[in-house]
Amino acid sequence: TEVAKDAADIILLDDEFSSIVHGIEQGRLSSENLQKSIAYTLCSKVPQCMPNFMELLGIPLALNVSQVLAIDIGTDIWTAIAYAWQPKESALMARKPRHPSLEKIVNVGVLVYAYGYM
Repeated sequence: TEVAKDAADIILLDDEFSSIVHGIEQGRLSSENLQKSIAYTLCSKVPQCMPNFMELLGIPLALNVSQVLAIDIGTDIWTAIAYAWQPKESALMARKPRHPSLEKIVNVGVLVYAYGYM
């Protein structure tokens, strides 16, 4: 009924098990690609913030804010989009499910990878 559809988190269009498996696979792929995109974006933000911290020490800026934003739009956004559209890995469905309240998308592993990569 329409009431059940409004209350549901997921609405199945057919009763095939393969549709459920495909939906789970797409959810895992989206989660994994979002994690990769966030890790890349975090990794590139610290070097962009360092000149602003150096300005506090009296060192003049090499680029102004609009130039930094132009570089950011020209480089970081396209790479983050490329990470978001990566194809699935072969062992995607072999992994255990991620518990949403215990394992966050931005967790310690992502932060260590992002900031340790620099």
